[in-house]
Amino acid sequence: SYLDHTDTDGFNGDQTIFNLVFQNHWLELDKRFNFQVGHDIIAFYSHWDSHFELDEEPLIIHYTTYRKPWTTLMGYRYRDLWWSFHDVTFDQISDHYQGRFAVKRVYDFHDINLFTFTDSQDLLYIDELAQSLLDIAFHIGAYTDMGDILLALDKYPNVYLYPS
Repeated sequence: SYLDHTDTDGFNGDQTIFNLVFQNHWLELDKRFNFQVGHDIIAFYSHWDSHFELDEEPLIIHYTTYRKPWTTLMGYRYRDLWWSFHDVTFDQISDHYQGRFAVKRVYDFHDINLFTFTDSQDLLYIDELAQSLLDIAFHIGAYTDMGDILLALDKYPNVYLYPS
């Protein structure tokens, strides 16, 4: 095969195959048709400013890297959108693009959304608040992985966790 006679250093799965097959025969699309999410930290620290520029909402989101939105506690851009589509039927998706059905994002489910960013899992009275104020969404973010106390809050339908 062609790969037997090709240097495979830097092999990147199916993308490498596409590059070999379609070299010089491809058309660059606007990035909203292949908006890549997953390398945001690298892009930020590498000053890839164009990585974050987008004039319109993406039409196709490519969740790069091994960190996928369906991995329960991975928090990065458009994770909530993936979960919004998770239980939607194909008929509802069709209706959505014909203007007859609205796919709601997580912050649309509640009239009030509260966000706290913490470096501790000791948030006083958060259990009581989450249980008592079901019409309010509690979004909790952290720079690091979360401890068991915060992770246990995942049982509440109005608590959204965003670790590391």
